[in-house]
Parts: sequence; structure tokens; C-alpha cells
Amino acid sequence: MITPMPVIRKRGLPVIGLLAVAMLSMPLLIRAADTKKIDKLAAECSAGKARSCLELAKIAKNAKNTPDVRLAAVSVLSDQAALADVAINARHEGVQLKAVERLTDQAVLGKVATTSSYIVRNSAYSVPLQVRSAAIAKLTDQAILRRIVKEGDRSEIREGALERMTDQRLLADIAKDRDVRSEKMRLNLFAKLTDQEILADVAENAGSLDEQKAAAEKLTDETALARIAKTHIDKKIKKIAAEKLKDPAVLADLANSSVEEDVARAAVSNLADQAFLAEVAGRSLFSSVRTAAVNKLVDQAVLASIVKTDIHGEVRKAALKRIEDQAVLADIAETVPETETRVAAVQRLADAKLLAKIAAADPDLEVRKAAIGNAALKDKALFARTVRTDKDPAIREAAVRRLEDQALLVAVAKSDASWDVQKAAIRRVKSRKDLESIATVLPGPIIVDLKIESTSSWNCRVDYVLAVHCREGTLGDKPKVSITLSSEGSWLFQTTRASDLKKTGPGAYVVTGTFSHSNATCRGECTFSISVETEEKHGSPSMSKKIAF
Repeated sequence: MITPMPVIRKRGLPVIGLLAVAMLSMPLLIRAADTKKIDKLAAECSAGKARSCLELAKIAKNAKNTPDVRLAAVSVLSDQAALADVAINARHEGVQLKAVERLTDQAVLGKVATTSSYIVRNSAYSVPLQVRSAAIAKLTDQAILRRIVKEGDRSEIREGALERMTDQRLLADIAKDRDVRSEKMRLNLFAKLTDQEILADVAENAGSLDEQKAAAEKLTDETALARIAKTHIDKKIKKIAAEKLKDPAVLADLANSSVEEDVARAAVSNLADQAFLAEVAGRSLFSSVRTAAVNKLVDQAVLASIVKTDIHGEVRKAALKRIEDQAVLADIAETVPETETRVAAVQRLADAKLLAKIAAADPDLEVRKAAIGNAALKDKALFARTVRTDKDPAIREAAVRRLEDQALLVAVAKSDASWDVQKAAIRRVKSRKDLESIATVLPGPIIVDLKIESTSSWNCRVDYVLAVHCREGTLGDKPKVSITLSSEGSWLFQTTRASDLKKTGPGAYVVTGTFSHSNATCRGECTFSISVETEEKHGSPSMSKKIAF
């Protein structure tokens, strides 16, 4: 049986409580004694007594001492050798870090940073990475840092040392050293290089193209950049250099002489001087480079000369697009032999008199069509005369597209020798009555009205009703219906037989049907175009409507 310890009270406080207070106060007494001893040793160490310094180091390293005592010892230690001993051998990271914090000697810091382990009584111990990194963080000696970068046993140590380096000469030496293989380190290295001579040397002579590229990207020296852009063995690095050049004369020379198209184009991208651009536009080996130069030119005479003389169509087109001067455009429209260039010039003319002249008598049909289609030409009499008398159906069709005279359009629709001209006229007739009249004399049907009954985006469904007129007996029981549904460059096409045909009068019919396309969905605005064909394969001009899904 265990007898409980009696609780003895004295002045209201249990004796057990007094014992506890005494026990808790004992460490404080020990710390006070140790502090007195440490202060004494510190004073002696500062006075030059080596033995006292060693004793402080011994206290700091002794694992039997409490951490507070060990930290107190190292906190008053100033001897660099003793601090290094503690930093390496203390076997307590906090104590070791405190020792490093008090180190100032660069050689000693280097020793701590490069010591990975130590031996005590035939047992090996590692110096914590954090301790070694803390030593590196205090290093400023560039030679020591370079040695650590090259010879350090761990990547974290080498990278930390590199981060502290600033000496451009030593950084360049490391950049050329093929033993430094870490990609992360080399990227950090090139980020730190700023000396242009060194960067140029690395860009031209470093061990790998990736390293040369990294150096080239930091170059700003025009002479070095020009040399690299012209002579480097790698065209990607040449291009990088060309993109960084600013001297217009150098850029123009490079754009004219480079045998690499990308390099020449990169040079043009930085060129703004009009005289040099004109030189490149006329001399570069590559049409894409000449085009790039043309797209920056504003001199109308230079642009006109390029339009007339360049051997490449794309360059001529680019130059023509840059011309705003009407006199220059007129000269090109009348004197350049190439049809495509003349058409492009005519389309941009604003001189109605010159347009009328070209529309009436130019020997090139495509150029005449361009003049007739130019909105600046508003000569209704010319359009009517052309429709009535011109022998070429393509010219008559172009003139019909500009006609507003409904009576003349009806006459053309009924009697022109060309079905294409007739169809163009029919599409411009506005009156349903006139359309019905035209239908009586044509071999094929004419859609006189189109109604959209309903739509559904699912399967692009469109329910429609057509009013169709034709000569009696020509439509047949199930005329063919062709439909195109288009929107922004995409289209759906369908040809079917009319599903419902109802006669409403002599030669008059209502055609009802549905357009749909499986696995398709329509959204937004589309153009619905429809035409009808008889049994004898006479087809109507198409009629179109905008519809929204």
C-alpha cells in the first residue's frame, strides 16, 4: 500500500510547491554560472589569450552543454579560426550558423563553404548544407567564389557561389569552361554577364550554340552584332543579332547581302530610313525582303518605280497598295503592260473621266471590267450604251451590274444573247410583275418570290416557299431545287426534288420544301441561296436571302 505524501502548508503555500520552484530555478543558476565563465573567457580571448579562445570553442562544440550555453559561447567568440572550427565541427546547426554569422575572414568562409564533412573519433559527420550556404552568402572574394563554382561538390553550393559573383572577367572564364555543365547555372551565368566584349567572345566562341545564343541575346554593341549577323555559323544566332541592330546603314547592307532570308527580313524589321528602305526594296535577293521594305515605304515615285520594274508579282502588289497619289495610279493604269497590276490600279482610281475612257475603249477586257465596276464611275449613259452595244458579254454583264434603269434591265433580261447577262439583269429587276413578264419568254423558270417560313439551328433546317414563273408546261412535276447555305467562308449544299408543287395559274407555281443537313448546326447570320431547274435542265437565276439562326 502506497501512503500518500502529506501536503504540508506554510503560509498558505504547499511545501511541494516550494520544492518545485527550487528545482525550476536550478538551471537558471547554472546558466548564470556559465555566463560568468563565458564572459571571463571572452575577455581573455579578446586580450589575445589563445587558450581562452580555444576553450570558448570547446564549450560551443560540446554537445553535453545546453544549446543556450553553446550559443552564448559562440556569440562572444571573435577568433576566426576558432569560429571556423565551431562552424564545421559543432554538430548543432543553430550553433554552427551562429558561428558563420560572426565570421568575416573570406578565406575562412571559403573553407566552411567547401567543407562537406569532418571526422571525430573515426566517425564521419556532414556539415549541414544550410551552414555551408550561409558561408557562401557572406563571401565576396571573387576568386574564392569562382573556385567554388568550378570545384564545389554539390550543385546548390556551386549555384549559390555563382549567384554571388560579379566580376565580368571571371564570369567569362567560367562561361568558356566546359566543365560547368549545369543548364541552370549556365543560364544564371549568362544573365549576369554585361561586358560587351566578353559577351561577343562568348557568342562567337562558347562551347555550345545554346550558350552562344544566350550571349547574343544580351549583346548591344553594334560592331559585334553586325559581325555576328554576317559571319556566325548559325543562322538563328545571325537572326538574333540582326534583330538587335539599330544602325540603318548596317541594317540595309545586311538586308541586301545576307544569303539567309530570315536574317535579311530581321534586318528590314528594324529599318525605318526611307532611303535605305528604297535601296533594299530594289536590291535584296529575296522577294519577301523586298516586300517587307516596300510595306514601309511612303515615297510615291519609288513605289511607282517598283510597280513597274520588280520581277515578282507580290512585290508589285505590295507597292501598288502603298500608292495613294491619283496621278501615279493613273500612270500605272495606262502604261503598265501587266493586266493584274493595271486592274488593281484601276480599282483604286477616283478620276471618273479617266475611268470612262478606260471602260469604253481599253483593249484589255479585264481592265475595262475593273473600270466599269469602280464606284467612282457613275455614268449611267455609258452603262446603258455598253449594255446595248458592246460585243463582249463579260463587259455587258459588268455594265448590267451597274444599271438602275428597270425598263432596260427587263429588255436585257428578255433579249440579250448571253444567259449570264440575262441572269445578271434578272437579279436587278425589282418588280415581281416584271419578273413574271420575263418568265414568259425564257426557256427556264424564274423565282419571283422567296419566303422563309421557319428555321432551326439543329441540322441547319430551313422551311421555304418559292413563287416560280415559267412558260406553261416547262417546269415538270418535280423540278430540281438547288440550295446553298453559306456563312463566313463555310457552306452547305443540297440538291433535291421539290417535295410539294402547287400550280397557282398559267405558268405560275408555288414550291414548298425543306433544307436540312445532318450532323450540322447553324448559328448567327447565313445566306440562303436557291435556284430551280426544269426537266429540260433550264435553270433559274438564284435568289438569295439573309437568315438568322
